[in-house]
Amino acid sequence: MSASLSITAPVTQPTGNEVITEWSLSRLATYVRQMTNSMTQEALDATLEMVATVKDKSSLNLRIDSFPPMSVLQTDHRDANISSADFGFGKPATYRHLIDQITQGVIIIYPSRDPSPESDEGPEISITYEKSLKDDLINDPEWCKYFEYRGVDAVSAS
Repeated sequence: MSASLSITAPVTQPTGNEVITEWSLSRLATYVRQMTNSMTQEALDATLEMVATVKDKSSLNLRIDSFPPMSVLQTDHRDANISSADFGFGKPATYRHLIDQITQGVIIIYPSRDPSPESDEGPEISITYEKSLKDDLINDPEWCKYFEYRGVDAVSAS
């Protein structure tokens, strides 16, 4: 797995204050998109060249929750297009990445359940964070301009 990291991406990393109080949600989304777009074949090739020189590959392991609350792991499943697969008995309406341990700061983006031009469905986004903060996010006016809460996707098995 390879990833665009804010500490290595060719995009200026925001400060905690900018993310928390200064940047709008759309500005933060733009930053995330710039980081995502920086993960090109050339960037992957450079990473592979660097990794090849490291003898103990286990030392390259990064924990997403190592810099809470400002660390985020985002994985984008939109290109997987699982809902268009035909398994011989029907097509799935959607799918989920099954997990049994919740790690704060993980975001999974799923493709739209209905990608037709007539649909107003967008991608589904699963965000892991503290249950005690859910109402603050669900009731935030700026958040509600862009997102619709659809429920809990997973709960830690532990």
